[in-house]
Amino acid sequence: MPLFISGDIDYIAKMNRPHNKTDISVTSSGTKDLDLSVGYVFVVTASAGSAAATTFTLSNKPSAGTPFEVIIYIKFTSAFAHTFTWPTTTVWPGAVAPSFGNTATRTFIIKLMSPDSGSTYFGEYLSPFIS
Repeated sequence: MPLFISGDIDYIAKMNRPHNKTDISVTSSGTKDLDLSVGYVFVVTASAGSAAATTFTLSNKPSAGTPFEVIIYIKFTSAFAHTFTWPTTTVWPGAVAPSFGNTATRTFIIKLMSPDSGSTYFGEYLSPFIS
């Protein structure tokens, strides 16, 4: 029999959000907004020649106190250096954000979870997969 702590069912129900996929292309430096009003799954394709830096922002977050998670697939089409910057309130395991280096034809999966409508994010980095 599963063990539930008070409030878990509400948390699980709140996490049941539409997971529409949004495609984002990165070809140069700049800021990319992850608009949560259109979904919580984003596929970022970093194309050749985009050896640069991208900063992610999140907009249209759920109302105060609402937990949520965002899944970001980062697909590299060829080998080049590209850095990604995450919201400043993101906590990573070991206090180190993921680094992708010169990565060819690989897909990385990032999960950002927030228990408090985006005041704090907990980042999770999954191993690279060959595309």
